[in-house]
Amino acid sequence: MKLFMLSFLFLESVQVASLQEPCRKVDSCRCTFSDSHIDLTPLAGVSGPKWRDQYDQFYNNRFSYNPCLSFSEGTCSNVAVCEMNNAMQYFTAGTQETAMYLYDATTSLLAVEYNSTDTIGLTRYSRVLLNCITSGPDILQIQGEGATGHYGFKLSSTHCCRKPGALPAGGGAHFKVGLVLIIGFSACCLTIFLVAGFCYCCRPRSKAQGQGRNQDIRFEEFAGNNYSTFN
Repeated sequence: MKLFMLSFLFLESVQVASLQEPCRKVDSCRCTFSDSHIDLTPLAGVSGPKWRDQYDQFYNNRFSYNPCLSFSEGTCSNVAVCEMNNAMQYFTAGTQETAMYLYDATTSLLAVEYNSTDTIGLTRYSRVLLNCITSGPDILQIQGEGATGHYGFKLSSTHCCRKPGALPAGGGAHFKVGLVLIIGFSACCLTIFLVAGFCYCCRPRSKAQGQGRNQDIRFEEFAGNNYSTFN
């Protein structure tokens, strides 16, 4: 009977999650619905991870996590999540490039999940539940390792809530970088063109050019006088 109830609850949670509208990935920071989006950009640490060396609930391991931007710590290089055990060994537990948005079957919360495979073929998964709150500080709760290589986190923040307006899905970050490069290149070309034009207009005239200009003026005066005479 107990096994039956557990199976029923599991299937019910999967069904609830499957009924949720998927949030399509824009980049590791953002995902979009049909009429709204989630943007974790304000949570990104610029000079390092937003959350650094925090213990899990069992005080077995410490974790560092940064949404959106990669960081390096110890032997973790360009990662989203870094694990450090009590022996001061570091393990990459997820990278920004692998970020995917999905619904957690147990909680029905939207989550962003990262993964990384080490040199011996072990893949680690870090699932961050996105818990929307109306006010209060940004809090990361580290649940720790469940199944081998699977780590659980819960991020509570106002930035985990939906914001109005849909975003173009896929390649958002690369598009923005490309657009910035194009605008910067165009601005440089325009600046060079304007400076070259200014230098050309302000260049000193040669004596021959000056004589030619005087001859043109005398010819215009001569032509004007003759025109007056004929009239």
